[in-house]
Amino acid sequence: MRSLQSVYDDENPQVKKRRVRFQLPNNPGMDPAVREELLGLIQAKEAGVAYIMGHSYVKARKSSTFLKKLVIDIGYSFLRKNCRGPSVALNIPHISLIEVGMIYYV
Repeated sequence: MRSLQSVYDDENPQVKKRRVRFQLPNNPGMDPAVREELLGLIQAKEAGVAYIMGHSYVKARKSSTFLKKLVIDIGYSFLRKNCRGPSVALNIPHISLIEVGMIYYV
């Protein structure tokens, strides 16, 4: 990898390298949970390439009928797991993968 980088640098001396540094502001009003989550993302970025994949989950409300809960919680979950390609198919190293999700109550 380093030999490839040195060959690239020799061929393109006019390309300037930029360094980006991520910092959190010293905001005392920031929620500690949000700060901890942002620090985790910054550490993942500094460790190397990080892939962020989003997932959405659908759940039935507690006040929904039994049939609606059955169809949404079990049926939709089954289809979601069996009809979408897993992240393993993308050949992303597990250490570089960050999964975020959102739960929708219908």
